[in-house]
Amino acid sequence: DKAIETMVEEATHLEKLHQRYALREQMAALKKELPPPPRSKRSTPAQSPRCRAPSATQERSLAVYGVAEDSSDGDGDVSQLRLQDKRHVDDDDDFDNAVSGASPSRSTPAMLTVHDPLSEVVSKVWQRLSEAAAHRDTDDAQAMMQEAVIVSDAQRSIIAAAQAEQLRAISTARHEWEKVHASEMQNVRERMHLQLHTALEEAREARLARESDSTAKAVQETEGRLGQLQARAVAEAVEQERARCNEEAEVRKAAAVAAAVKEAISRCQTARVMAAEHATVE
Repeated sequence: DKAIETMVEEATHLEKLHQRYALREQMAALKKELPPPPRSKRSTPAQSPRCRAPSATQERSLAVYGVAEDSSDGDGDVSQLRLQDKRHVDDDDDFDNAVSGASPSRSTPAMLTVHDPLSEVVSKVWQRLSEAAAHRDTDDAQAMMQEAVIVSDAQRSIIAAAQAEQLRAISTARHEWEKVHASEMQNVRERMHLQLHTALEEAREARLARESDSTAKAVQETEGRLGQLQARAVAEAVEQERARCNEEAEVRKAAAVAAAVKEAISRCQTARVMAAEHATVE
């Protein structure tokens, strides 16, 4: 029983270690596949690290999502433009925090960190927005705000798709891990069953050996007691035979003495008769 408890504890410990290392491997694989995007502090859209020239692929993405390169001139309220600019910058900060999992807001859940192919596209939009705001081009700034919202929605869609792919990969990895875990547990059970069977066989052999030893010892003790009983019986028989012989000898001796006495009496009587006859003759 103690050996079985020890084996069960070892199997449980090995299972916990396997779970821990499997989770570590999954996290390492996810970190390798999905590196976190570079982050830096920004005070204004003009100082953002996203303000870089777009590539050809990103320009095509701008065309797909309806982001025009031409700007229109117009007049508007500069304060309203700056307010909208600040609001969208804050929304973009919240979105980055949500993507990185560091959002302090309670309403926005922490999302997984994924590679964002539209980050430079959005940077280009904010660059044009800041340029339009610098030139007090309100109409172009409002159009760019709408384009930034569209691109941000596309960015969120890509993030959601990446998250779904991550969840599917995690589910697949979990399924594979469960299969491996079940196989390992089956191997542990078989090994424990084999060890238990071996321990039971060894215990049975030891018990049979002890029983054979005790049986041999009991046979020896019985043989010794039988020898003692036989010797005692022989001694008693010898004593009885000796006593019987002594009694017979006494009886024969008494009979011989009686016969001798009887013969002596008979001779005495015969001698007396003869003496009487002789006296009579004389």
